[in-house]
Amino acid sequence: MPHDKKSIFSLGDGCPKGTVPIRRTTKEDLIRSQSLSSWTPSSANRIYRAGVFYKKTGMHGGKGTVNAWHPEVRSDQYSSSELSIKSGPSNQTSAIKFGWTECSGLSLIFCMSIVNPHLYGDDKTRNFAYWTGDGGHKTECYNTLCSGYVQVHQTRGPGQAVAQTSIVAGQQYEVTIEISLEQETGKWWLILDDVKIGYWPKQLFPLFKTGVESIFWGGRVKAGNDGVSPQMGSGFPIDDYPETTGYFADLKYIDESNQSLQPESVDTVVDCRGGPNRYDAKYYSKHNILHFGGGLDGAHCYE
Repeated sequence: MPHDKKSIFSLGDGCPKGTVPIRRTTKEDLIRSQSLSSWTPSSANRIYRAGVFYKKTGMHGGKGTVNAWHPEVRSDQYSSSELSIKSGPSNQTSAIKFGWTECSGLSLIFCMSIVNPHLYGDDKTRNFAYWTGDGGHKTECYNTLCSGYVQVHQTRGPGQAVAQTSIVAGQQYEVTIEISLEQETGKWWLILDDVKIGYWPKQLFPLFKTGVESIFWGGRVKAGNDGVSPQMGSGFPIDDYPETTGYFADLKYIDESNQSLQPESVDTVVDCRGGPNRYDAKYYSKHNILHFGGGLDGAHCYE
């Protein structure tokens, strides 16, 4: 992994004191978000992951440092990197995302460097937030298109374009993500580079009452209508180019005492292993870092 690293956020004046950044919502934004919410995967446009899970009852959050990329995607695809915390069965989970892609679950997810033309109408790398308290049945929302997420920071927030993205074998742009419970108030905070950005009230997530059950770090992509999936991370395969791929470093879970601890063990998940452009993920416990990515020329995934 290159040692020259900088934050994804550029310095700016931000909003006037007492105000926060809220992306202007257009009719097209609402149409795109609704179509994503109602979208049902088919055999052609499936979703694939590459990363690691950590499962432990009663956790109060998770964190990690991820680098941002600008993978090539088409309008019917997306590519992302994410940190997610989750509780409950798959059909009742809640979720929050921020970054590279589309997610679901009783989970809070920070997806970093989202490239999703379907959601934003462009191919810029952006942050994004998504949450649901019941697996998307009655409650779910992207960014600030509806109530739920509360923005507090004057400069950084969901839906913003990333100022800089990483260069293969060169400058890396990254962010440290934390989603954690403030026990006194019950707020689930989104914290970027140790700065509080916003929060989700505890009432949104009924299955978080006893804590988080699992955390995921890694990448997620959606195949297009022709079955071809886009690049994940830098697009380069991690076996041949370990210094150029997507990474999550310093993986931590937050326990009931608010301590940040390295997972004792993780389970690797790779949903696409077919062909030379497959996705892959490898976790190195000694250095507490995950490498993931692939699909340089588009991946045909075999079930």
